[in-house]
Amino acid sequence: MTGYKHTRANAALIVLMLSLIGCADGEDTATALRSFACLPSADIKVVCGLQNPEDLVLYDDDGGWLLISQMSGGDFASAPGSLIAWQPESGRRQRLWPPEAQTLSDAIRDEAHWGDPTCPQPAQFSPHGIDLGTRPDGASVLLVVNHRAEGVASIEFFALQSVADAPQLEWRGCVMAVPGAVMNDVVAAGNGFIASRMYSVPMPAWRGFLMATMRLNTGSVHEWQPAEGWREIPNSAGALPNGLALSSNGQTLFVHQYFDQQLLKLNRLSGELLGSLPIVHGDNLSWTADGSLLSASHPAGLEEMSICHELENGACLSDMLIQRIEPQSLRITHAFHHRGEPFGMATVAVERGGEIYVGSFRADRIAHFPVERLQAVEP
Repeated sequence: MTGYKHTRANAALIVLMLSLIGCADGEDTATALRSFACLPSADIKVVCGLQNPEDLVLYDDDGGWLLISQMSGGDFASAPGSLIAWQPESGRRQRLWPPEAQTLSDAIRDEAHWGDPTCPQPAQFSPHGIDLGTRPDGASVLLVVNHRAEGVASIEFFALQSVADAPQLEWRGCVMAVPGAVMNDVVAAGNGFIASRMYSVPMPAWRGFLMATMRLNTGSVHEWQPAEGWREIPNSAGALPNGLALSSNGQTLFVHQYFDQQLLKLNRLSGELLGSLPIVHGDNLSWTADGSLLSASHPAGLEEMSICHELENGACLSDMLIQRIEPQSLRITHAFHHRGEPFGMATVAVERGGEIYVGSFRADRIAHFPVERLQAVEP
C-alpha cells in the first residue's frame, strides 16, 4: 500500500465521504483499530520497535536474516525510511541503509553502475517494495523502490554481501521512474527489474474514491533493462497494481491488482493472461521453499483502510489474510485469517524456519506465527 502526503490527504477525505453517507462510525471505529501495547497473543508473537515494516525478504547467508523495508511515516522530512536486517534466532538488528552516522553522499562510492548512468544519486531515502535477486554474473542485488519526493520515484540497486557474519549493502546505481509515477513493488529480472506503478500524481481525492468504488485503471506494470530502457507489460493495467512475483525461469509474472481484487498470472514478454484468482486487496507476494506463493492481503473496507493510513504510531488491527497459493493452478491451498490484537493490515508474509513473518505499512512491529497456523483450504 501507500503512505505519502498526498495519499494521506486522500484517505482523510475518503473517511469524511464515508461518514457523510453513513458508512463510518467515527471515533469508536478508529479507537478499535489502534494498538499501542506491543504484546503477543496466544497465536501471534511480535517483534517491537520498528517503523512501518512494509516489505520483507529472506537473506539466508550467515545464519539467516530478514531484510526489512521501513517506510516513511508519511512526512519525508520528519520520518524518513530505512533498510534494516534482523536475525530471528539471536534478535540481532543491523541498520543497512543509510549507514549509521553517514549522509547518503558519504556512503555512496564510485563503483560500477548497475542502473542508468544518468540517474542521480539519491538525496532522500524512503523505501517501499524490495526484492533480492541474483544478477547474471552471480552478484547478489537488492532492489528498492525509493520515494525521493512526492511524485519522484526511483529504483535503487544495492550490492549485497556478508561482512563479519552480517549483511552489508553498497549502493551501485539507480533508475528514475517516469515523472509523477507512484511506484510500489519491484522484482529482479536479469540485469534489470520489473516494477508496479500504482498511479501517477497529481491524483485528486475524488479520483481515488472513484478508483476504489468503480475499479478504474490507474496504473500498470513496467520492465526496465539496460539496453532497452522502460517498457510496459501488456495487459498489466489495473486499479492500483501492487505486489509482484516472477517465476524462477523468468517467464511468468504474478501481479496483485489491489482494487480489481485479482491476482493475475501473465506471460512476462507477451502479457498473455494465463490465469487469475480473486484476492481481496492483495498486497505483496513472496515465494516459499516448496515453490508456493504467499499472498498477504487486508480484506477490510475503505473506511478501515483510510483510518489505518492516518495512524502515526502503534499498529493497525484491521483484518489480515495470509494465503498459500499453488502457482500452476492458482489454487489456494492454505489460509490464515486474523483480526485484532496484536497485529493487522498485513502487507507481506514470508516463510522461514517453520514460521510465517508478517509486515505492515502501518505498524511499529512485525508479527510471526507457526506455519501450522495456516489452515488447509478445501478445493
